[in-house]
Amino acid sequence: MKKTACVITTLLTTACVPLDGYVIKGTIDGLTDGMAVLRNASREFPVADTAVIENGRFEFSGKVTTPEPYYLSIEGDKPAGQLSFFLDNGKITIRASIDSLSRTMILTGPATTLFAKSVDDVERRFYDAWPYDFESLLREYCDAATSPERKTEILQIAEEAEERVAGMQKIMTMEYAETHPASAYTAYILKRHTEYFPVEEMEIYLSALQDAQPANRIVQELAAALPALKATAEGQPAPDFTQHDPAGKPLAFSDVYMKNKLTMINFWASWNGSCRRFNPTLVALYNKYHPKGLEIVAVSLDSRQDSWTEAIAKDGLKWYHMSDLNGWNNAVARQYNIRYIPQNVFVNASGEIVGKRIPESDMDAFLASQLN
Repeated sequence: MKKTACVITTLLTTACVPLDGYVIKGTIDGLTDGMAVLRNASREFPVADTAVIENGRFEFSGKVTTPEPYYLSIEGDKPAGQLSFFLDNGKITIRASIDSLSRTMILTGPATTLFAKSVDDVERRFYDAWPYDFESLLREYCDAATSPERKTEILQIAEEAEERVAGMQKIMTMEYAETHPASAYTAYILKRHTEYFPVEEMEIYLSALQDAQPANRIVQELAAALPALKATAEGQPAPDFTQHDPAGKPLAFSDVYMKNKLTMINFWASWNGSCRRFNPTLVALYNKYHPKGLEIVAVSLDSRQDSWTEAIAKDGLKWYHMSDLNGWNNAVARQYNIRYIPQNVFVNASGEIVGKRIPESDMDAFLASQLN
C-alpha cells in the first residue's frame, strides 16, 4: 500500500494554479554529470526533452497546454528506473538518489499538502479496516514450504486488497473532481476513470474544463468521446454494428441479441494477458448460463488473423466472434468508447443496454439476476 500511495502521490503533486510555464529543478544525490530525459506518457503524442546534469543538478523549463503524466529518466548507467509524475505549469523541485529514481521527493507549491493529505486519507482508511500484514503474507507466499492451499488463500486476500484499494482510489478520484472541477488533473482522471462518473456528471465537468482549458488535448478528447458515452449508457438502445467473423462472413450484432434473453459484448484480444486469464472463467459462465438464454459476441482488438483464431481455438471460446483486425482502432471499440480490455456490455432481447463494465467477481451474480 505504501508503494501504491507513493505512485499516487507523485502523480498528484502539481500546483492547482498554473503559472505561465513550468520550471523543474532537480538534484541527483551522488551523481556529478550526465543527461536527464523528460518525456510524456502519451503514445499518440510523444514529447521528449533533455537537460545536462552538472554537479548533480539539472533544470527543465517549458510550457504545457495539456498537463499529463511525464517520465524522468537518466541516460546511461545511472540511477535505476524512472520517475513518474504529473506535469503542470508551475514550479517543481525534484531530489533523487543515485541508487534509484524511485527514492524521490517532489517538492512543489501548496497543492502538495492537499494531495498528500488525500493519499494519506486513503491509506489510513485502508489500514484501519484491514487486519493483515502484507509483508508477512508476501514472505509466507514466497516460502517454498507454504502449502498450495495457503498460497491460494493468500492470493484471494491480495485480490480483495486490490479491490479495496481500487474502491478507495475511486472515492479519492471522485472527491478530487468535485472539489477541483477546472483542474487539469481532473481532465486526466475523467479520461482515465470515465466509468466512475455518470454521463450527466461528465457533461457538467466537461463544460467547466472547456471554459478553463479549451486548448487541453485531453479535454478535447473527452468532448469527442461524449456522444459515444451518451449513446452507450445503461438504459439506451445498443448501437448496432457489423463486422466479419473469423471465416470472413459479416455478422450483425442485432441478429444475435434479438434471439437471446441476454447478450454480452466481450471486448478482448489474444495478445492481452488479462483477457486470456479471464477466458476460463468466461467459458464456465457461458456453459452455466447459455442454456438459460445467455449469448456472447466477442469483439477482438487483434490485428493478426492467425493470433486471433489460434486464441479462440486454444481457449475453447464457443461463441460468436468478430473483428476488423485494426487493433485499438477497432470501429466497434471506438463506437462504444472502449479504452481498456477486457471490457463488457450487456444487452437484452429488446436491444437495451442493461449492464456495463461488470467485474469478474460480480458477473455470476449479475447473470443470475438477469436470467434466473
